[in-house]
Amino acid sequence: MRVMAEHSVEGSSQLNASQAQSKRTKWNVIKTMILVSVAFVFCWLPNNILSMVILSSGQTATLAVAYYVTVFLIYLNISMNPFIYALKHEGVKQQLAGLGVCCKRRHVGDATAGSSNQAVGETKQARTGTTHS
Repeated sequence: MRVMAEHSVEGSSQLNASQAQSKRTKWNVIKTMILVSVAFVFCWLPNNILSMVILSSGQTATLAVAYYVTVFLIYLNISMNPFIYALKHEGVKQQLAGLGVCCKRRHVGDATAGSSNQAVGETKQARTGTTHS
């Protein structure tokens, strides 16, 4: 009976840890979605308001500069989303860091470097139709 009691206590602590991790993950997703939504509203609302003002007043020449500013905000929002996700999620950070690692130099004796160089040589030979013995 004592063994079973210890087992259930150990199992419940693991369950509580996984529940806590699940809550942290959900809260992180919620915060990210709130941040993306606020950025969306902040960047798109001025353009929509300006469009309504232009349609109701008909003054396009005087509001041309404001129009370009609001369009810039829209483009800013489009390019901002990847950075928001990169700041908020570890998986995205790791993937971006992995993209930088692919540019590392490979050593001459490295097996993967040799096989990739061989594959490049074979591809060049296939394109040109030449073979080297």
